[in-house]
Amino acid sequence: MLTLLLGIATLNLAYAQSVTATVAAGTSPRAVAINPVTNKIYVANRNSANVTVIDGATNTVVTTVAVGSTPFAVAINPVTN
Repeated sequence: MLTLLLGIATLNLAYAQSVTATVAAGTSPRAVAINPVTNKIYVANRNSANVTVIDGATNTVVTTVAVGSTPFAVAINPVTN
């Protein structure tokens, strides 16, 4: 499970004070990247070998993308997504 904090979609993590949603991600989520343009949140799930894509506006899973084994990092380019 991934717990989203108030302000995560605006990259305001230092001031997050309350839980706004709990979204099921894959097994052993290890890294999070946020695209502030599309409001999409990407979670690298190490033991699931996938990346969960979450819509930051609705706090729902958009899709799960299969990747190589044990992903431990994720990054985005807000210009090209």
